[in-house]
Amino acid sequence: MKQVPIALACAALVSGGLYGLLTAFARPPSEPEDPWLLAWSAAGLKGQLVGISNDPAQHLMFGGDGREIVKGRAFRDTVLRRYLVQAVHAQVVVFPGEGLAEALPEGRHFGFRLKPKGGGAAHLCRVGRNLLLVKTQTIRIGLFEEMPTPKPFVEKLFDVFEKTAAIYP
Repeated sequence: MKQVPIALACAALVSGGLYGLLTAFARPPSEPEDPWLLAWSAAGLKGQLVGISNDPAQHLMFGGDGREIVKGRAFRDTVLRRYLVQAVHAQVVVFPGEGLAEALPEGRHFGFRLKPKGGGAAHLCRVGRNLLLVKTQTIRIGLFEEMPTPKPFVEKLFDVFEKTAAIYP
């Protein structure tokens, strides 16, 4: 008689474990709300989301030089996220499809300008339909002037961005 409650408790534990395993396999993990911010935090970089937009013609970091190439219906579902990562402005742009904005080349480009004598240089990294733009100057903090963004820091941002873009294409 004493063995019946023990057997029932073991059966309940086993069935609960099987139920947990089956539900874990039934639903794949969902994409995080902000994979870029999570990735930078995981890499030890302090960052914060500054703003989100769906209008690249108005909010692309390149200003007048770049906004002309992202106008039109093809860019309607583009997502732009602005971040402040350790006193440096960064912008992640996710285009709705491949082959858009071909003037923004694939790969890593330091001090990239859309026009040779145009304004607004930025460090650019593109992986497929994902684009990272990093300002060439840090923000002004207190009495300290803006300084050039250090290349090793930009490379670290690019590394984290490329890994994240491979996971969430």
